[in-house]
Amino acid sequence: QDNLLNTDHNLSLAPYNFSTASGTFNSRFVVKYSSTLLGIDNPNMLTNYVNVYKNNGAVVVNSSLEKIEKILIFDLLGRKVFEQINLDTNKFVAENVTVNEQVLIVKVHLKNGVVNSTKVVY
Repeated sequence: QDNLLNTDHNLSLAPYNFSTASGTFNSRFVVKYSSTLLGIDNPNMLTNYVNVYKNNGAVVVNSSLEKIEKILIFDLLGRKVFEQINLDTNKFVAENVTVNEQVLIVKVHLKNGVVNSTKVVY
């Protein structure tokens, strides 16, 4: 915002050019920041609709809003212990996860690009 010319200019659209006399002008400009996010109001909203849990020895992933595209499961050492790609479903049951009792990190990629990482005790 240029207080001398009483104008607002969006610096993310284009640079702002101006002329001024030499000197110090402490109150001429105001920089305003927008607190709104691009796309959706709450980026965590979609990840809150992804549920991951253990059921009868299988890892169940349920997404109530968006379809699941890919599921990766890692142990706490970062080793990939399960991968399923090219999914197009809202619910997936990973029955062939071969690990001992431990905490796993389940990384769920949704069709809209949102990625959810959840810890589950297996």
